[in-house]
Amino acid sequence: TKILELINEEKNRQREGIELIASENYVSESVLECMGSILTNKYSEGYAGKRYYKGNEYIDDIEEEAIRRAKELFHAEHVNVQPYSGSPANLAVHFALLEAGDKTLGMALDAGGHLTHGFKVSITGKYYNSVSYGVNEQGYIDYDEVRKLAQEHNPGEYPSPVGIADVVTTTTHKTLRGPRGAIIMCKEELAEKIDKAVFPGLQGGPHNHTTAAIAVALQEASTGEFKEYAKQVVKNSKALADELIKRNYKVISGGTDNHLFLVDIVESVGMSGEEASTLLEESNITVNKNAIPNDTRKPWDPSGLRIGTPAITTRGMNEKDMVKIAEFIDEVLRKRKNVREDVKNFTKDFPIPGIN
Repeated sequence: TKILELINEEKNRQREGIELIASENYVSESVLECMGSILTNKYSEGYAGKRYYKGNEYIDDIEEEAIRRAKELFHAEHVNVQPYSGSPANLAVHFALLEAGDKTLGMALDAGGHLTHGFKVSITGKYYNSVSYGVNEQGYIDYDEVRKLAQEHNPGEYPSPVGIADVVTTTTHKTLRGPRGAIIMCKEELAEKIDKAVFPGLQGGPHNHTTAAIAVALQEASTGEFKEYAKQVVKNSKALADELIKRNYKVISGGTDNHLFLVDIVESVGMSGEEASTLLEESNITVNKNAIPNDTRKPWDPSGLRIGTPAITTRGMNEKDMVKIAEFIDEVLRKRKNVREDVKNFTKDFPIPGIN
């Protein structure tokens, strides 16, 4: 069929390319099996033991196991695994704890924040009084500005022990290597508000095949192997950033200590993020264009590229491979060379889970 043909083409694209989009990763075969399982047949509106449909005995067990694993992994008091993705999870927290027009304080989009942190085109920016903070000229968070804005606008807060947030949201499909979903973790005292905000506040029935896949991913994340993977992601990110700096690319903040970094591509090679990402895509190297701090260009044609290493680390690449990837990037952007065949040959040694 046409769809099967397109899926196979996408398999080839993934297999033969270098994936540097920081928010993408490759899931295990076990996660893939859950996502394509018969669990998608079942409707399960509500929560375990309190469903609006019968026949949810095993669905309840799956959801409760996912919750148990998340609590254990993140040391959380309460967990909701039903949000469809990160944006609905963030909106649910707003809906649970705020009234329309209440003030919030979030990082500005062009400084690294998310649309749902109060950006004006997001529902969180339209229904709530959002105040944004940014970074300084060196690309670092200006904590003096954050404190000043918090005191000036007084967005309010729920009491919590120092250093521990009342609510934490996370997607499950990025560095966690799970399906496209999200979880919300919170203090027990906020559990009822959070759960009611997810259902019936924002969503209907959960995606049971996703819940099962989240449970599998959480189990995988609890292993020593995953911890080593997470360490290698950061090592690779540091190495790739350093290699690009050696080649006179301007990396924002001078480097990285996590899974991603931002490059001022206008200053580095004299082209926009849109142009650079398009050229790289022609060689099957995928990155995403991204605004840089204090960017004067439009969001759809920004000054930066965002580069991340979770996906290539899943394929087994290490620091020495970052040298080659930096060479590919430089050949494409400075020499305008198409390296698609070189990339294809390079990736043959690095299999992707679930893709033969």
